[in-house]
Amino acid sequence: MNFIKSPRCILRGIFSGLFLLVAVLAAAQPVSFVIAHTSDMHGHIAATPDPLSTETKRPMVGGFAVLKTFADEVRHDAVLSGAMPLLLDCGDWFEGTPIVDETRGSCMVDMMNRMHYTTALIGNHDFDYGTERLNEMLAKFTFPLLCCNAIRASDGKALDHLRPYLMVPFKGKKLAIIGIITPLVDKLAFEENIRGVLFKEPLPILNKLIPEVRKKGADFVIILSHLGIEDDRRLGEKLHGADLILGGHSHTTMTQIEYIGPDRIPCIHSGSELRNASKIKITIESGKAAQITFEPIVLFASKYPEDATIKKIIDSYIDSIKEKTRELLGFSQVELNRGIIGGDSSLGAFVADAMKDAAGADFAFVNIGGIRYPINKGPITYEDIFLLQPFANTVDILMMTGKQIVDLIEKSLSVPFAPVSKEDLAFAKENFKLYAEGLRRDFHGDFGYLIPANLLITFDPELPAFKRITKITDASGHSIDPEKTYSVALNNFMSLGGDGYSYLRTFKPRQATKMLVRDALIGKLRQMKIIKTVPIKRMNNLKLTVRPYDQ
Repeated sequence: MNFIKSPRCILRGIFSGLFLLVAVLAAAQPVSFVIAHTSDMHGHIAATPDPLSTETKRPMVGGFAVLKTFADEVRHDAVLSGAMPLLLDCGDWFEGTPIVDETRGSCMVDMMNRMHYTTALIGNHDFDYGTERLNEMLAKFTFPLLCCNAIRASDGKALDHLRPYLMVPFKGKKLAIIGIITPLVDKLAFEENIRGVLFKEPLPILNKLIPEVRKKGADFVIILSHLGIEDDRRLGEKLHGADLILGGHSHTTMTQIEYIGPDRIPCIHSGSELRNASKIKITIESGKAAQITFEPIVLFASKYPEDATIKKIIDSYIDSIKEKTRELLGFSQVELNRGIIGGDSSLGAFVADAMKDAAGADFAFVNIGGIRYPINKGPITYEDIFLLQPFANTVDILMMTGKQIVDLIEKSLSVPFAPVSKEDLAFAKENFKLYAEGLRRDFHGDFGYLIPANLLITFDPELPAFKRITKITDASGHSIDPEKTYSVALNNFMSLGGDGYSYLRTFKPRQATKMLVRDALIGKLRQMKIIKTVPIKRMNNLKLTVRPYDQ
């Protein structure tokens, strides 16, 4: 039997065919996503003189008013080119500046909401005001927040207001973004601040989530990571199925993509404190490998003029504490900085000396992770010292035998050492104006790296772990008596088990002075008035050479 189709049926068929053809052609076209990426902002809401500049008048850099101009430019250019713009962050919004401490994090929530982030990951310092305060702040964000491996101990479920991943569809393609935090938070935070939260190893969870998002149609998988560059590299050795890692936590500033692991997963870190950001373009085309380009950005106010509306809001925050933060405490005739991990630290020595003097102790130690900001030549204000020591850490005094002190230092030196890489050298040059070659210590590890007061330590990192000290004396050259008991000043983060030193919790007797480390520094500065010289070298790594970069 023959059927004659009506004109309407014919037209419907033609239009259906055309629709399918257009859909097929559209699916075959390249689809691009353009990402502006930040990390480790630590409360730096306002532009500041560039701490890394050597110019007499340092250029202004960073802050949300500058970020707004940069992000708007990225969004504008992306839309004009037919791409999807995204703004992503890798965590550590809190703890770092007087204003974020004064507002207990709320100024960062306000600013990030005004930036219209696509999504952000929590970091370890976002727990520094406690889980109750964190939960209050998470509820006020107006965009989705990520973390797949921080869970409630009570029921094994994700923390409130967090999701494991986000799917971003655009022009027939889907981007999946999965968030992971370092599982070492229990070593990096006070116990009371993370009570009731478990931090799981991310790899087993990723091994389940990546296939899950692929089944949901993900064409490209981004891991937002707050592990730090060293642990990102370790993760990359075993991770499969991810297309890009955007990292934070170690404050690493990359100038080119690093390809990690057997799958050569692209990895990008964007620096810290809103001095730096990244611009990343991902282009997906069916049947072809995705293309990724990366442009490192320094957020100079001269290049990205501050957005007037955002600056006005920032000024209203800063004005509320301006009188306190601008208080002049002293002057410095030298530059003090953190230095190479595994070598000496002029700034760490200055902090340790201040703790020892304030406590009246025989010795003192500061963990290098607590050294957050340099002391530059010139006037030193309260804000400078706050940026150096933003934590509410206090000085504790423990009684330890000489043998226990040596054991403490050996633990600090037991972490793996590796050759100084090109990336390490670039970081040292930009941040510390130092040249280094030889073996440097991993930033992360079972124990934090320590800088002492009134101790001179020589060690060889190629000797067996826990047997690396070759010489140790006090500053006068006297040997340490293994049987004698000494008073040792530590910050309470360490004395209560932080940075891997959990065994210190059991030490008795102990004295809690309740004096902030920050106040010990302020007292030392007021007494000195002028820092005239760099502290003597404390940590002598026999396999590391460090010198000023211009020598």
